Amino acid sequence: MSKTKFNPEFVQSKATKKSKKTRKKISFGAIFSKKKPEPSSRTIQFSRKSALSIFSGVFFFLFFVMGFVLLLNFGRIDTLTRIAAKKQVNPTVLLTQVNQSLSSTEQMKYEGTKFVEKLFDLNKEKMEEWENNISPYLSQGLNASDLGFSSTTYSREAKQISFIKSETLNESESMYRLFYDVTFTEGNQWKDCQISFPVSFKEQELKLLDSIEFLNLQATESKNHVTYRSERFLAKGTNVSDNEKLKIEEFLKKFFELYVKNDEKLALIANVSGLEGGTFNHMQLEHIVQTKEGNYVAQGNYTFSFQKDSSFTSRFTANIKPSSDSYFVTKFNE
Repeated sequence: MSKTKFNPEFVQSKATKKSKKTRKKISFGAIFSKKKPEPSSRTIQFSRKSALSIFSGVFFFLFFVMGFVLLLNFGRIDTLTRIAAKKQVNPTVLLTQVNQSLSSTEQMKYEGTKFVEKLFDLNKEKMEEWENNISPYLSQGLNASDLGFSSTTYSREAKQISFIKSETLNESESMYRLFYDVTFTEGNQWKDCQISFPVSFKEQELKLLDSIEFLNLQATESKNHVTYRSERFLAKGTNVSDNEKLKIEEFLKKFFELYVKNDEKLALIANVSGLEGGTFNHMQLEHIVQTKEGNYVAQGNYTFSFQKDSSFTSRFTANIKPSSDSYFVTKFNE
């Protein structure tokens, strides 16, 4: 009969191995097992997927809206660009058109002046010649006798013709009304009148459309009620002492003696050109001030003449710069 001995270390070793196996199983299962979520106290549960979906939707919505707006904007700009390109005016073409328009207007005024001259140059002994002279200016169906100028026992001659203005009657049909001031002689009498007449001006050719109208364009009442003020054009600055004023006054008298005859010595005291051939009579200094720069501005009247017993009086404004021992006129009546 065998005797069995009790070994306490063997029992302790097995218990230790069993305990290790149990710990390994628990740790392995804990890795792959899911923890149960703890209950939340929120009323509305937060969902990460829902938030991402909403954010994506808003982003793409704004993206498409911005794309649509940009498309409309670029489309509008493109349209405006095309319109601007179509309506773009070539500066050279515009200048040519303006020059042609001005040239056409000047030509019409010139042709109108020629017609008025021939209209008033009437020799009672040569009525047929007068009719032939003005016939090229008459429209079809209008005769020289219809103008009311042929019934006279005196000869007429145009002395001076001045264009006054023109009015557009019908631009599409090139119809205008011309106004002229005419000085003429009728027999031994000098006359002055103002006339107007409608014309057609095409292809540089003027045609009278109707008879002549006599009128007076002088206004019966003035519309410009401006008043005279002697101080309106006076220079501004600081007052000048009486002693300095006397010195400048004496200098100006010498200046005017040289100025009215444009003496060669004028260049020594002034940077201006004189009048040529005049004689200085008198000068009256009315206003003088000193500027911030230390110069002077003198204003007044001076009287001069080109011939004896025939004088002229003129206003003057002289800019004067002081020098070491005298003065120098830098500007005069500018």
